[in-house]
Amino acid sequence: MIRNSVLALLFLTTTLSVKASDTEGARVLIHTLNYISHDYQFAVKEGKIISNDEYKEEIEFSGDVQKYFLQYSTSWKKEDSLNISKKVTTLDSLIKHEADFSIVSTLAKQTISEVIAASGLKIIPTKYPNLQNGK
Repeated sequence: MIRNSVLALLFLTTTLSVKASDTEGARVLIHTLNYISHDYQFAVKEGKIISNDEYKEEIEFSGDVQKYFLQYSTSWKKEDSLNISKKVTTLDSLIKHEADFSIVSTLAKQTISEVIAASGLKIIPTKYPNLQNGK
């Protein structure tokens, strides 16, 4: 099941280094938000729970997002942290109130963008492959 793979990845990411660097922490937060932005559609449709197991999972991941945010955002600018904190809190509330997938997904994706900016995470290669080496 996807959940087991995601949980294993998150477990390894968070336990390999108790004090993960800011960018590693941002990656964990981003991956969790990304999971919610895609998987929530299997839990709630048109404001109604369609899978209790999936919904419980989304509630759990939303709690993880809050935990990761608090753990990894300490070095971000105060304004960025406040904005993201509001989004994280709103996301949790939307999920707990069984909001429609499109609303939850949009907010999760917006939050991902803000986490990338706030953390300074580089999402493009800083060094491109040498085509000569690939021949």
